[in-house]
Amino acid sequence: MINDAKINRRELLKIVPGALCLAYAQSSLSTEGAVKKVSLAEQKSIAYNQFITLYSDGRIVFANHLPEMGQGSLHTTLTILAEELDVDVDQVDFYQSDVNREHYGDQTSWGSKSTKDSWERCRVLAATVRHMLMEAAVNTWKIPLNECSTQSGRVLNHLSGKSFTYGQLANSASYLIPPKSISLKNKSEYKQIGKPQKRRDNQAKINGSAIFGMDVKVPGMLAASVTRCPYFHGEISSYNRQELLSIPGVVDVIETQMQVLPFTRRGIAIIAKDFYTANEARKYLRIKWEKIDKTLDSSDIYHHFEEQVNKTGITLEANGNIEALAELDTQDASLNLSQSYFCPYQAHACMEPLNATAHVTENHCELWAPIQAPQWTQDALANLLGLKWQQVKINVTYLGGGFGRKSIPDFCLEAAYLSQKLQKPVKVIWTREDDITQGPFRFASLNHLQAKLTEEGEIESLTHTIIAQDQANQIEAQNPNSAEKYITNGITDYAIANRAYKFNRQFNKIPISWFRGVYAPNNAFAHESFIDEICAQTHQNPMTVRLKLLAHKPRHTRVLKALSNLVNWNEKSKCGCGKGIAITELAGCVSAHCVKVSYFSGKLKIDKVVSVIDCGIIINPDTVKAQNEGGVLMMIKDIKYSGIQIKSGAAVESNFDDYPIPTITDMPLVETLILDSDVSPQGVGEAVHLPFLPALANAIYEASGKRIRQLPFDIDFA
Repeated sequence: MINDAKINRRELLKIVPGALCLAYAQSSLSTEGAVKKVSLAEQKSIAYNQFITLYSDGRIVFANHLPEMGQGSLHTTLTILAEELDVDVDQVDFYQSDVNREHYGDQTSWGSKSTKDSWERCRVLAATVRHMLMEAAVNTWKIPLNECSTQSGRVLNHLSGKSFTYGQLANSASYLIPPKSISLKNKSEYKQIGKPQKRRDNQAKINGSAIFGMDVKVPGMLAASVTRCPYFHGEISSYNRQELLSIPGVVDVIETQMQVLPFTRRGIAIIAKDFYTANEARKYLRIKWEKIDKTLDSSDIYHHFEEQVNKTGITLEANGNIEALAELDTQDASLNLSQSYFCPYQAHACMEPLNATAHVTENHCELWAPIQAPQWTQDALANLLGLKWQQVKINVTYLGGGFGRKSIPDFCLEAAYLSQKLQKPVKVIWTREDDITQGPFRFASLNHLQAKLTEEGEIESLTHTIIAQDQANQIEAQNPNSAEKYITNGITDYAIANRAYKFNRQFNKIPISWFRGVYAPNNAFAHESFIDEICAQTHQNPMTVRLKLLAHKPRHTRVLKALSNLVNWNEKSKCGCGKGIAITELAGCVSAHCVKVSYFSGKLKIDKVVSVIDCGIIINPDTVKAQNEGGVLMMIKDIKYSGIQIKSGAAVESNFDDYPIPTITDMPLVETLILDSDVSPQGVGEAVHLPFLPALANAIYEASGKRIRQLPFDIDFA
């Protein structure tokens, strides 16, 4: 990897003669006109994205413009690039690009779209480079293009046996006009895509050379530890500033006021020459808060949710005979089913706590931070500091986990605000307690489902009502009759003629934000559990029912049939054992899980998880498996440990002792089957873990007769 901390890319280009650099028009994915040669002299004036640089010494360098937070998107993108370039992935170097919306377009890493969005763009770019190199070679050899080929970074002459390295052709190719259209490799020609590979970023993370936000050091840098109101949205009444200033090593004490989504968070920052001193001094802070709200309490919130079950809310989707949805059969209660499923607030608890380093001068701001949305951060900093976004330079480091939390720039704003006040670089580090108690959290929700059944066990009608806060409308709804388009994510599209999805928006002062899958995990838990409850009440096979209701979805049925065969679904479970299934679709990825459990003497053990995934063309199967296994472990946290409780207006849990995360001993055996596909790569990270939770709940029911409708589960684990 090129260390751009020592020499930046543009400087490198200037000193290396004969470099070939291509730019890709962000506005179009068509090949024609999308690729344009950029001479080195024109580098600074090109208003296109720039991703590939080929040097005369043979080096190929990729500018990674998206944050890598551990999900593996960097390596998958390198693989796509290497495949079309016809070089080994290890021959492609990379560096984290600068943040520039004019050159790179959207640089936000969210929604499981990094690889999905890079697929065609990288293929076109790389294939064009390869074509131009071949053209440069045939111009020298005076042979037709079809009499040469490429292999491992060389252009080969079929007639003479001669060859050129890409580096030898870099200069002459740079004078050629890029083709208006380009042929991409067929799937059958792939040498690296689809094969397990070791990720390029692993080595740096193992040997410690990878730079995370916490590793950033800037000359003259100060460190800050910030105490924020433990209650949601309180204001500062008084504090012992002079006493704190007398502590050796403390440089300053400054009040902060940060915007966190629609809310304002206030705090006291203690700044010192190092974080240890600042954080130790924080222990001596005595602060009084006012205008705090101590009325918020989890039990009241949950009770209020339950009261909303029969309220009208917003109808998000309605099909068929709506009247049939509302009128349950009063003659035979067995033909009706109605259940609620509750999920509590969750803290992201990324392994790398929030941190940011900022250096603000009169007309400039430079930031170093592990962030998912660099351009959102750039805008937020510019707004805070009264600068233009062009005056804000963002340096994206590796992220030690993100899960949506690091797309919110509040911690970056804190660092910039303090740096502006002090006119020195300042690094803000959140403690684990800050991270878990302050949020914003994944919202709590109550999903209420109601079904009317026929005497034959068919689902005549079904309503699914989501009762939760709306993160896009946390204070008040801009449009009371609409909601975020993602709110029904995670609800499987079963062929039920009469069905309705509803949303009952809730308001309170608890800040909420994006979290892996956002609404989908809670919705999937409820919907897939409810389908099984219907099967249990009507004595039907859950696999058979799902296959019947998803007959119109060929990808879903293929996944289910593969899972059924893999786990011998129709084989009866032994006494005390159970297996459950669930299937979901998100970000274009269809995945189904079968969870096998055993339940003896009041102890539950997850014996095995079998997953079948259709995520389109697979770039690196190891990455897909890792995402699935990581997702399972994350869901085990929700099942076994999770839940932020609110008491007297503040979060109760504060660290891993009372908000623990799973350890290696919690991890069950996970078997992952990835189905072959000709569909372009789809999202994986947020999709593959969704079925685990309902599949586990369904398995527990078969093993123990206990139906899980509230998280965390109240069954002991072995």
